[in-house]
Amino acid sequence: MIWPCEREVALARFTLSGQASGQTRIAAAAGYTLIELLVVLALIGLITALASPRLTRSLPGMSLRSAVLDLTADLRAARSQAIRSGVPAILVVDLQEGAWRIAGSQEATVRRVRRLPSGIDIGVRTALHEISPDGRMARLVFYPDGTALGGRILLRRNDATFEIAIDWLTGRVEWKRNGE
Repeated sequence: MIWPCEREVALARFTLSGQASGQTRIAAAAGYTLIELLVVLALIGLITALASPRLTRSLPGMSLRSAVLDLTADLRAARSQAIRSGVPAILVVDLQEGAWRIAGSQEATVRRVRRLPSGIDIGVRTALHEISPDGRMARLVFYPDGTALGGRILLRRNDATFEIAIDWLTGRVEWKRNGE
């Protein structure tokens, strides 16, 4: 019979590998020290401090590109609406407010108004009779056969300019960054 105290001594004589030894071994808990954690946090802070100025400088350019993509998508949606409904569709641009909306030929079916982010200028080149007398509004017309009145839209912020072109024959809408 093994007494309880003899059993504890017998267990203490085995190492982690399970072999008997004359000395006891205490297994250390695996983990990170406080110093290691502080060094990692300091590195993360340093990388964030170095990267954030670059990120904030690129945000205005991203909002301009996002506006170009939104306007291009709405122009394509207007063309699709004209083909699907058999009625001309019009994208009305408010040049002073920097906003646009898609309307039917009688402007009875008005969809939501979308606005450009602040700091972005817009200009439209289209047929003279599609620009209001005060120069505030411009209309870009898409016909049921897929053609369009044609035109160009320029979006500019500081020194970056994007151009959206509408082909009059095919109604195709494409955009590019000026200088490319």
